[in-house]
Amino acid sequence: MLSSSFLTGCKKDGLLVKSKSTDSTVTTLATGSAYYYITPDNNGNLYALGYGGTTIYKYNGNSGKTAFYTLPEIASGDSTVVNKLECLTSDSLGNIYTVSVNNSGVANVLKITQAGSASTIFSNIDANNGHQIQYIVSNNGNFYFSDSNGIFKIAPEGSPEFLVSSISADFAVDKNGNVLYVTYTSLNNIGEVNLNQVSAQGVKSALVPDLYNTGTNAGFGTETPLCY
Repeated sequence: MLSSSFLTGCKKDGLLVKSKSTDSTVTTLATGSAYYYITPDNNGNLYALGYGGTTIYKYNGNSGKTAFYTLPEIASGDSTVVNKLECLTSDSLGNIYTVSVNNSGVANVLKITQAGSASTIFSNIDANNGHQIQYIVSNNGNFYFSDSNGIFKIAPEGSPEFLVSSISADFAVDKNGNVLYVTYTSLNNIGEVNLNQVSAQGVKSALVPDLYNTGTNAGFGTETPLCY
């Protein structure tokens, strides 16, 4: 089986996945060089969404690469034709989640079972902002996503609830439902990256102040990925 070191929901543009062992399946994944999103399931399988954004592939240590889910084609004359899939994550039951985006900018969340059956569980999740969904997480029945405005939470049968602003689209959710994210503060031209938390009850707190000190504002970059 594939290594459990692959982290749920993590996104790397133009990702090259390099083998940490002699696992030929992982090496096969690296040859494409155009896999933007990856996520594992709880059985050690790896899922990858390619550059075209229409097919999710499944990689298994025994059976190799197979097409797990392909976006249905819709007539080009339809004003709501789906253009592509974005983002990947999974839950403890092995269900895969992705975001389908149509040419009107409407973003729906799809849940795909291990059998490859897809259903829409949330529709038009970013209707108020109209920004690209950048990162997603599923945790204990709740769904989380981020865009350029910040991090949102959707409870089962609920609507998006704004949680917090963050300097990075990446965030993590631990087993207790705490959302971990980063902020940036500047004083006297010294930049500091801080690790923060929003509890499951909505309480905000600083976990690690001055997690990273840039020494100067000019040396600060916003790419601070968090995976759990």
